[in-house]
Amino acid sequence: MLSLSKLTRTVVLGLAFAGLTLTVRAADLDKLAPADAEAAVVLNVKSFLDSKLFKKYGEDAVKMALKKDEATKIIEATGLDPLKDITSLTITGSGGQADPKACFIIKGNFNVPKLQAAIEAAAMKQGEKLKTVKDGGLTYYTISTPQGQDVSATFVGTESLVISNNVDYLKTIANGKKIEPTTAAKTLKAAVKNVGGKETVVLAAAITDDMKKAMANNPQAKQFAEKLDSLTGTINVSDAIDIALAINTTDADTAKNLGQTIKGAIPILNLFAAGNEQFAPIARALVENTKVNWEGKTINLKLQVTDELMKKLQPGGQ
Repeated sequence: MLSLSKLTRTVVLGLAFAGLTLTVRAADLDKLAPADAEAAVVLNVKSFLDSKLFKKYGEDAVKMALKKDEATKIIEATGLDPLKDITSLTITGSGGQADPKACFIIKGNFNVPKLQAAIEAAAMKQGEKLKTVKDGGLTYYTISTPQGQDVSATFVGTESLVISNNVDYLKTIANGKKIEPTTAAKTLKAAVKNVGGKETVVLAAAITDDMKKAMANNPQAKQFAEKLDSLTGTINVSDAIDIALAINTTDADTAKNLGQTIKGAIPILNLFAAGNEQFAPIARALVENTKVNWEGKTINLKLQVTDELMKKLQPGGQ
């Protein structure tokens, strides 16, 4: 089992590699983001890499990791340095369970010919089948994995790599063809507009009919399911980690009742952690530092993890 200090470093490193991204406003999403997106994640690397926490806990380790043989080979083969050349990542999802469609839009400074050669070489080495199709001036790569899953990708200019699990969907996005937004997609767009735009990580999702049906199967969630509208979450990393989640409902009464339910449920974490010396202080910190309030139709949850709190969570911390 990881010690708490190793766990802390792992989380920081995970955020570092997951957050290799955005310099544009999160609230605007990417111009290539499909109009039918019902959920989106935007990752902002600039604020993260500039943060005191990253410089203290993760910068040296990340640089060392990128110097290892496997990493240097990948950088050499692709001509891509993730700490310098990647500028943004936007992930969207739509279609629900019936027709799930995912889109990854990676922005950066790409050596397209070198990356194309690396993609083909990696596919051959790993035994995956690579299909190449040229359409509308773009080249589409579809890799069929041994598990029978298809992943397609194309470069739009030298600054955008777009990836999807549906090649037709990918072609529509890459060629800028019109996609009709669903009701849930319009809800997502409104939810994203509530975000400031400079956050390290942004998550936004419309509560779709499929989600409401799934929640209705849970006795505790059933009474709220039909009155949920959307979620927006943010993580800001600076000299502390500030986490915020907003749950948007259709009326003030629902917000109040759900807010009270959430506030009453949070202390249960201490019960789950009882007897676990490693997790108990984390659970106690979450309970003591998570703030819940409601205003109008929205429930807000906020948690700040300061450097001082992180030190207290280390083995032997006071």
